[in-house]
Amino acid sequence: PDVDTEYSGNDRGAPGRVERRVVTAYNSVPWQTDSSPCIAAYGDDICALREAGDHSCAAAMPRGTKIEIPSFGICTVRDVLAPKYADRVDVYFGGEDRIEDALAWGRRTLEIKILD
Repeated sequence: PDVDTEYSGNDRGAPGRVERRVVTAYNSVPWQTDSSPCIAAYGDDICALREAGDHSCAAAMPRGTKIEIPSFGICTVRDVLAPKYADRVDVYFGGEDRIEDALAWGRRTLEIKILD
């Protein structure tokens, strides 16, 4: 995929670091993503991964970075965000049947931990 995989910056996003970030939620529906909502920017099938218990998120961090998010758990960066949302983490909540859960999550400012 045509995705910028490079990450630059000082130590922001470094493993072991705790950061205060806005954390939002999204679902795999075309009106929130694109015409192939289960396929993230890097080509991962986030729907199948979620079914297997592996949670995904979008963030301005390298692909594969694991993030611990309070009240959610651990997610793996498999998707990207628009540059204007570089200070956010967007957690994947599932398909159309989980829209209400994502809306209930809303927009939270949390202390997240970068695991690796």
